[in-house]
Amino acid sequence: MMVIKPNESIARELQADEQCGIDIIYEQGLAAIPDYDKAIALFGLAAEQGCAEAQTCLGVMYENGLGVKIDHVKAEAWYMKAAEQGQVDAQLALGVLFATGQGVIRDHDKAVAWYMKAAEQGQVDAQFNLGVLLSTGDGARRDYCQAVTWFRNAAAQGDAGAQYNLGVMLATGQGIERDEDRAVTWLKKAAAQGHYDAQRVLSYWG
Repeated sequence: MMVIKPNESIARELQADEQCGIDIIYEQGLAAIPDYDKAIALFGLAAEQGCAEAQTCLGVMYENGLGVKIDHVKAEAWYMKAAEQGQVDAQLALGVLFATGQGVIRDHDKAVAWYMKAAEQGQVDAQFNLGVLLSTGDGARRDYCQAVTWFRNAAAQGDAGAQYNLGVMLATGQGIERDEDRAVTWLKKAAAQGHYDAQRVLSYWG
């Protein structure tokens, strides 16, 4: 799910003709506009004009009940409009919705497909989530080799969870040739970031 980060209010007022100038708010987080009624109006105007960032923000607001009642149907609809334009956070958000079945029919294949689109654009959370979905199977066929690939990509971007999972898979030989030295290397990277399970595994290692 897209993270909403608090930030200082933006200095300027967005005008109706600043279609994708809305991305300034998007980049700073929805909390940049504490007046959610105003945010809904601004995002709605830009979203109807096709601005993917505004469509994504509307999806977040409907999913989380920010200034509106929680409405997963509307959230999915706005995420879908943005995701089809290639908006990476909307693709991630759809992956989460379909993986969890929150407000939509749970669908492993759709979750994988949307995570994949975001992951291929370098979205680290999508890469991690895709690795988890592929390694657990979650009711569908597991693919440990593909899981390793996406955990490796996320780990290279510094994701501690991916570093830990990659270390475990190297240690156990799941989807990759067993390599204890490389396993320890990745576990240490995760542990250095405070990952509890990585720290615990290393404390019992050898």
